Amino acid sequence: MRIGAISQIQLHDSPIYSLATRGDFLYTGSADKTVKKLSASSLVLQNFTVRTSHACISLFATSSGWLCLGLLNGDFHVLDANSNQELFSHSFGEGGIFAISAPPDANRLYLGFSSGRIAVIDASTFEILTFEAIAKDKIRKLYFSDNGTNLYVASKDGSVSVMEASGFTLEFSWYPHQSGTNALVLTKDGRCITSGKDGFIRIWQVNSFHLMHEFPAHRGVIYDLAVVDNYLLSASRDKSIKAWDLATFRPVQKLSQHRQSVNVIVQQNQNSFVSASDDGTLIFWKLD
Repeated sequence: MRIGAISQIQLHDSPIYSLATRGDFLYTGSADKTVKKLSASSLVLQNFTVRTSHACISLFATSSGWLCLGLLNGDFHVLDANSNQELFSHSFGEGGIFAISAPPDANRLYLGFSSGRIAVIDASTFEILTFEAIAKDKIRKLYFSDNGTNLYVASKDGSVSVMEASGFTLEFSWYPHQSGTNALVLTKDGRCITSGKDGFIRIWQVNSFHLMHEFPAHRGVIYDLAVVDNYLLSASRDKSIKAWDLATFRPVQKLSQHRQSVNVIVQQNQNSFVSASDDGTLIFWKLD
């Protein structure tokens, strides 16, 4: 297996912090305080540019056609991704919104803040149902189990909290990376894979949260993880993306086309993904 760069596009002159995908379209949030929309098939920039008061550091596209924006100052916006019309906005005043997610049925929106708090919003009425502290520091990742029952919350304080999503009650928590946990993914065979500021990747058994395996993966902070086909992908501040065999975690390939920190990886389909970087570019990759 080889991973090749299909195309690279300079979309912003400033770092790209957030990336979301829906259908053929990609949405990017940048330090230049704009959100842009790109056709993944034609690489044509769409007439959709949104200008924000502060940098957009998190994006989430819902199955219903909404685009959710989390800003560095704690403002939250929901837009109709087709018409660009604003459907909802709220200023939380809690510092940045670093993570946004929703369960498969998308009946609620979950926001993670730099304060360690999480807001839960009813997606039909936009009522704020819950706004409480889950961690002692920045929420870096919100990840739902496939059935939407559990929400995994990764924090800069090093913790991962497993929440029962509907009642928003804590089921389990532990500290995978003492210096900060930035990303996690769940595999279909019952593993939780985490990464952090320490540059390590750790693999945990979901039911017992017993440490199964760990290894040093990057020389810098690992900002994101993704599973594409039978491979784990890791994105780092060391400017690289690395591919690992998902069964053995042997290194498969190192991708060094980005000139600065790689911040986000988003899967497109079974054998392709997109990465975004501080260099302001998107790179489209394919597994051959």
